[in-house]
Amino acid sequence: MTTRRTILACALALLMAAPAVLPLAAQENGTPQSSVGSDQDQAEEKQINVRYAQAYLKLMEAQLAEFQQRNQRSPNTIRPEAMQLAAEYVAKARERLRAAQSDEANESAVYVLAAEAEVRAAEAELQRAAAVNRQRAGTISRGEVARLQAQLELAKVKVVKARHLASESPLSNLRFEIDQLREDVQQLLLQQAKALRGA
Repeated sequence: MTTRRTILACALALLMAAPAVLPLAAQENGTPQSSVGSDQDQAEEKQINVRYAQAYLKLMEAQLAEFQQRNQRSPNTIRPEAMQLAAEYVAKARERLRAAQSDEANESAVYVLAAEAEVRAAEAELQRAAAVNRQRAGTISRGEVARLQAQLELAKVKVVKARHLASESPLSNLRFEIDQLREDVQQLLLQQAKALRGA
């Protein structure tokens, strides 16, 4: 129950905070900025972004390692779905760090890298399911295979959308990010519900 409360609290915080920043983005979209940041400001911003991305990656790697250690001590303590989700977050964190370190880094580039990582993860998951069913037909249900296929299709469309964001308004970019937050929260809640049902 503690884990579920934590997820619900995070979900509520994300969804409540998101609309509050929309008016600011709208103002930015409608009003040209009076000045452009100096090279020094941009360099400092990049340095902070890299440090943040490094710290977040360290956190995600530590979480995955902790899950792995718990499963070594007591197998299947952490369910495969949670392990996979933790591994995906590590992959996304690495992509974000790579984007932050790039001289051409921008928000749309970060979105593209994250979306491409999702495609690779979805393809790998679908391939694993197919391999399991080849060894023993019906182990992975048709409903689950259909879900994995739909997940891959969504990931591919997300790449297209992410690449297009570079030509869209700041408000459109912000809305996209809010949608991603909502999807992440929904996935966490679904994973938690699935884990509780299987417990």
